Amino acid sequence: APWPPPPPPPPPSARRDGLLARLADGDGWLIALVVFVQMLSNALLTQAVPSALYAHLGQDRVATAAALGRISSSAALLDILVTPQLGRLSDTIGRKPLLVGAPALALLCRGVAASRPTIRVLVIVKLLSLLLTSTFSVALRASIADTHRDDPAALTGKLGLVSASAGAAYSVGML
Repeated sequence: APWPPPPPPPPPSARRDGLLARLADGDGWLIALVVFVQMLSNALLTQAVPSALYAHLGQDRVATAAALGRISSSAALLDILVTPQLGRLSDTIGRKPLLVGAPALALLCRGVAASRPTIRVLVIVKLLSLLLTSTFSVALRASIADTHRDDPAALTGKLGLVSASAGAAYSVGML
């Protein structure tokens, strides 16, 4: 028998069921799936913007590259300015509203882009999607850290799973 014996399971009234509770509690496969889908949709949107810009700008490669540079710089600046505020928001209102709200809003934005794929809509949706993905990532990482603060090995494993899922999604999405 292992020593010390494992702790008894929590009583049924203390168990948290449901997908959101499993995500907030750090269920590895659910985290991997949600992160993969979120990042895959970002990767696919990232693929659409250069082609749309290229066509919109009269197939001018220099103008397309300059526009993509401005969009990427804007997204990075937005991320730098907003991410610390997202951490504060997550601490204030809790993790769950952000874990649910950010992917739901991102899905809505991507639906708008799919139904109306103009260059303006694609660029706006790209920026909003990146912001919403940052929101989700901040809340998810904070939730994982909250859940596994007393177990560094589990914390490292879950955060590694998040990074691996995001990397796999971008790899698949860029094919």
